[in-house]
Amino acid sequence: IVVKKRSGENIIRIADDIKALVNKKKSFLPEGLKISFTGDQSKSIKNTVHELENGIVTGFLLVCLILLASMGLKNAFLVATSIPFSFFISFIVLSAFGVTLNIVVLFGLILVLGIIVDDAIVVTENIYRLQESEGYNPHDAAIEGPREVQIPVTVATFTIISSFAPLLFFPGIVGQFMRYLPITLIVCLFSSLFVAMIINPVLSSQFINFKKDRGSN
Repeated sequence: IVVKKRSGENIIRIADDIKALVNKKKSFLPEGLKISFTGDQSKSIKNTVHELENGIVTGFLLVCLILLASMGLKNAFLVATSIPFSFFISFIVLSAFGVTLNIVVLFGLILVLGIIVDDAIVVTENIYRLQESEGYNPHDAAIEGPREVQIPVTVATFTIISSFAPLLFFPGIVGQFMRYLPITLIVCLFSSLFVAMIINPVLSSQFINFKKDRGSN
């Protein structure tokens, strides 16, 4: 039996379904018949995906350690939360565009892992600065903080996006295969900008209180 995978389908799911179907029909096959699967790439793909997933987890932990060493526990935690939030939003958008979780997408997530925290770092640190130096209360600092840096943060994000955008127009079969990389990067960067300007200030207003932390009135 020859089974061909259609473009865009999940080869791991197809291989598992075929093996399950064969095992289910074994009782109808002659005794002593040996069944073998040729051209089964699902095992190697599973191993590759597993390694990429480990790379994402390791990269996330290293980013968190660097943030913790340079920003302190509370600010580092708030910045680190931008990673899962950005990925969650990105998965929703990618799914809406019909992009499945493949090797190129996972590789793109590893590449963008250290970039998506940049906007959150700038916004969170500016909110903290307004409370520390300007005497803002948490609510006002959370409003004014992203407002002050919205232009440079947005420009910086679009600058990075513009460097990956030309890959969308790469021609040929290689272009069709690699287009998932710039799509993933661009969606993740837009998601990180949204998280930095909307979600991080909300969290900062609840968790960053300079006067309370310093024990002053």
